[in-house]
Amino acid sequence: MTNNVITKINTKQCYNHVVSLGCACNTSLYLKKLGLKLFSLPYDWIFSNLDMIQHTIEDDLNLF
Repeated sequence: MTNNVITKINTKQCYNHVVSLGCACNTSLYLKKLGLKLFSLPYDWIFSNLDMIQHTIEDDLNLF
């Protein structure tokens, strides 16, 4: 499954920023392997779920 996810991302497309929003460090790791991760961000290496991520974004990261 991992290879399927990686091959579906178009690495030739132009992006200003790519942010990893996953439930563990896997999302950040995949972006790093693809060369799309230029620096670490708050959600890169923490265990979370969609509700936690949504809450912190809506809270403007005040609880971070």
